Formats: sequence, C-alpha cells, structure tokens
Amino acid sequence: MDYLPFYLGGIGIVILSLIKLVRLQNELHVKRMIKQTVEALNTGATVEQMLVQFQEKDISPENGRKLLELAQIRLNRRKVIDQLEQGQAEGDVISALTTQGISVEAAQEMVAGVQFSRFCRRRPVLSMTLGICLPLLGLALMVAGVALFYGNYSGLFVTFKYAGRIALGIGLVTLWGGWKILMMTLRS
Repeated sequence: MDYLPFYLGGIGIVILSLIKLVRLQNELHVKRMIKQTVEALNTGATVEQMLVQFQEKDISPENGRKLLELAQIRLNRRKVIDQLEQGQAEGDVISALTTQGISVEAAQEMVAGVQFSRFCRRRPVLSMTLGICLPLLGLALMVAGVALFYGNYSGLFVTFKYAGRIALGIGLVTLWGGWKILMMTLRS
C-alpha cells in the first residue's frame, strides 16, 4: 500500500504518453495538410477551390477554414517580417492581415511570434544563454522538488506538505519556458 502513489504515477505517465503520441500524430497530419494548402495556394488555387477539396477529403468547412487561415499565415509570414523591419506599426500590419481574411487573433499572434523571433535574431547571445540556463535551472528545481518530496515522505527532511510538488511545478514551467526560448533561437 505504501507504493500505491508510485504505481498510480506510473500509470498516469503511460496514459499521458499515449495521449501525447496521439496529439503528435494529429499535429503532423495538420502540418502536412497546411503544407499542401500552401503549395496549392502558391500554384494559384482559390479559397473556394480549396474548400471544395477539403469537403472531398471529408474535412468539415470549419476545419477547412482554419487550415486555410493557417496556410495564409504561413504565406504572409515573410511579408510581416519585411513590414516590421521597414518600421511599420504593429497595428498597421495587423489591419493589413485582417483585410486578407485572417482573423484578428491570428494576426496578433503572428505579429507577436515574428516580434519574438526578431528579438532572438537581434540578441543571439542573450537568447542562447537564456535558452541553455533556464532548462538547466528547471531541471535543478525538479531534482530539488523530488528530494523535498522524498524527504517529506520518508521523514528525513520534513518541510510543509506540498513543498516538493510546488518545486516540481516551478521547475517544469522553467524547463518548458527555457526550452521554448532555445528552440525559437535555434530556428531564427
């Protein structure tokens, strides 16, 4: 009975891994569909033609519109970078994107992503330093969290009840944030 939390934790990890695998396969399929849509739009296909093709592939009109919007975002990314480099205001770039049929939220997200990648390109040393140090700090916090959890469990190092879990959570968030910065830096 003492090991029941560890068994449940192991089962939880297996279930979460299976969920992640399904989501990963779905994301890869969506990326392939976006790539095909971008290629079709580059060759001169219209939005209506793409929606008809999506319906032939049993893709709902709502999901087809989302795919088209993501493809248009990918097509317009280079234009957004050029416009921001020329000094145009973010609001002007967002309004230009919305006139092309991209939703306001997607346009704002695209401009924010471009701004972050510009920051990473302009300050590569700072971005790489953060991208390397933050995941290491996150791992150290996670190790400390495991040590605190074990210390509370065994009675060797007693702190307040949730100290280990809090340290694990903060370490996980730090690891994830640093990893995102590192990947964005390496892409740009």
